Amino acid sequence: MTNQIALIILLRMIFSKVCTKRGLVAIGFTVMALIAFNLSHPTLKNDLLTSFNEWYQGISPKLTSATDPQQADLSLRVSVTLSDPSIGGAPAVWTLPTRSLLESTDRDNTARVLQLIRESGVFGLSPMPSSAKKEPSVAVSVRDEQRQFEITIPLDQAQKNIQLQNLMKLMDLYSHAPSTSTVEPARL
Repeated sequence: MTNQIALIILLRMIFSKVCTKRGLVAIGFTVMALIAFNLSHPTLKNDLLTSFNEWYQGISPKLTSATDPQQADLSLRVSVTLSDPSIGGAPAVWTLPTRSLLESTDRDNTARVLQLIRESGVFGLSPMPSSAKKEPSVAVSVRDEQRQFEITIPLDQAQKNIQLQNLMKLMDLYSHAPSTSTVEPARL
């Protein structure tokens, strides 16, 4: 019984010291510092972004022009779709590689686009709800024989991300690149 009374007295003493103005200010400052710290750090990566980044680490060395073209996964396809139902017309769809990953240009273009996708963190953004199909959106899809990564985000969210803006410009440029001639001009 005396131990319980001593504990109660000790708790009252601690509580009375903490409840002073100085103690309340210290607690408030600590809480505000924790909130500011948490707001200044990005949220934890989600599973899709983590999976894509791990996959990218394995595939990117195989897409360099210095590697043997046969090492590249020939089933790899990158597709970006920009749709805005409010302006009508068909959505803009860009797909890489345009010909084959056996060609160094297609491998280099695909490698650069995948790098932009990784840098943009698009697979970590909040996906567009399926009920918002009439809203302007950007869909990004990366597929190979074993993996598939897909996300659709609102267009305004993509416009705030410089890497996604660059991605759409590069996809448009790369997918409309003139095809290279199979005949060498010197042989004509």
